[in-house]
Amino acid sequence: MLRRKRTGRHTNGPTGDSGVYREQDRGNGFAPTRRASTVTRSDTDRLLRIDETGSWGVRYWLGLLCSAGIVAINLVVWTRTGAPQFLAIAGSFLLGIGLFLSRFWNPVLYLVGVAHVLALGVVWVLGGRQFLALGAANGALALTLVVVALSLFVAENRADAD
Repeated sequence: MLRRKRTGRHTNGPTGDSGVYREQDRGNGFAPTRRASTVTRSDTDRLLRIDETGSWGVRYWLGLLCSAGIVAINLVVWTRTGAPQFLAIAGSFLLGIGLFLSRFWNPVLYLVGVAHVLALGVVWVLGGRQFLALGAANGALALTLVVVALSLFVAENRADAD
């Protein structure tokens, strides 16, 4: 690969402002290499939507609480049985909580969550019968989560339409 060093002034550098190239261009058409920056507070603020939590109503918090309860129940069952599907369920709901708290969240993901909860019911029917009390608690949390998710989906779509 051809390497050349740029030392002259330019008007559209890697940061978008005037400056001097000190990095080496590999001659491959890509921008010069740059060092990875550390995560700053503003980067975290852009990733998470923590600034919006003050305006969340009871339904948002109820949905998060139900999801956390489902995680806890599935972790308990996994520790007692060692069945990997319960660990996968707990991990998937943790991922859902993280996604919900991020800026990547979109109201259509409420429907994906509802489908995921229905699949959870199938796994519990097939593999969780020996934990009847935990299964009933998990079912109640899952049913509540479905109702909350559908109501938030409708409410957020109405708000976007207005």
